[in-house]
Amino acid sequence: MSSAKGPLRGLDPASKALLVAGLTDTPLPVPGPDAFRDEATVIADEGLAPVALALAGQGEGLHPETFELLHGLTFQTQIRCMAAGLAARGVLRRIDELGIAAVVIKGPSVERFHPAGWPRAYSDIDLLVAPRDFYSVVNECHRAGFEDAVSRPPWPWFDLRCKEGVNIHGEDGGNLDIHHHVPPWAFGVDLDVDAAVAGSTWGDVAGVPVRLVGAPHCLVIASLHVLNDLWKGSLGLKSWRDILALLRHIGIDQAETTFVEMELGWLLDLVTNALAVHLPEAEVPVTRRHYRTPPVSRARLAALGWSSDSALSRLRATYVARLPIPEATAFLAGCAVPQRSWVRERNGSYVKYWGSLFTEARSTIGGEDHRMKSLEGK
Repeated sequence: MSSAKGPLRGLDPASKALLVAGLTDTPLPVPGPDAFRDEATVIADEGLAPVALALAGQGEGLHPETFELLHGLTFQTQIRCMAAGLAARGVLRRIDELGIAAVVIKGPSVERFHPAGWPRAYSDIDLLVAPRDFYSVVNECHRAGFEDAVSRPPWPWFDLRCKEGVNIHGEDGGNLDIHHHVPPWAFGVDLDVDAAVAGSTWGDVAGVPVRLVGAPHCLVIASLHVLNDLWKGSLGLKSWRDILALLRHIGIDQAETTFVEMELGWLLDLVTNALAVHLPEAEVPVTRRHYRTPPVSRARLAALGWSSDSALSRLRATYVARLPIPEATAFLAGCAVPQRSWVRERNGSYVKYWGSLFTEARSTIGGEDHRMKSLEGK
């Protein structure tokens, strides 16, 4: 799969500058206020408002309306970051008391590898635990006042068999993501909690001692998160910044060794080549050898949206591209025939439920056809 068709193509000047800000030996020129204004929506959507404020301060500044937007978002981000850590303290202590191995895999783990003065915002705490401990940890979260972010799944076993984990929210704004596999599951299957614990170091979240995933595994997770972002319709620019920061920290040789151990040499090859082609300013070295992307992985990448931002990649059925074959089969079967009580609660009958699936697919496909025709007319 050619990096020329990757998600970094066609980035505008402010987005490029934000991706590499503080992460290269030769800084890019700071974009002017007009560039930040024109890209304000992308900057906001991609969670880069704090970086934009820091970068604009080194140049000509921002237009008042752009400053107001980005300053407000930065303040909100800081509040969410503090809330996430504070809300998680009780659960983190309880997990440790129960002797459950858990590793913080994003947020605070990757923040420490970004250079001082260049904030890396996060709004939740992501924990990786073993599948055998998953429900115990989720139950502890519920006892601490957290609630599931979405309604109950079609079958009780869905969260463990057909999803990588669950997102749960606290009343005070804190968010916890409990994972039993690194998403997307089909690619992160070899990075289990035992491997993550072995490579972790001790740190703290809001004063509570925790295991933080090590830099090499953190780079694997950031690269996988780009795929997760694309499937959700995002460019994943914050994840790309993580990749640049981590590559700068550990170097390409250690990165290559780790990815090959995870049987993901092709992913590192794909990511570094995309950066080299579309963002040469990042000064990213490529791998020592070329790793061919397996055919099945190529198909999964296409479904997740690596080559194009297509709404079709976010159809419910394409979720199976994230899952290993047994779990994908269970997902399709469980969605095709959900639990009777679940259907009755939401749709009233199976006929109405299946009709809603058809309507969802037709609407998505119709919207994509309209988008493509609009692009052709430009």
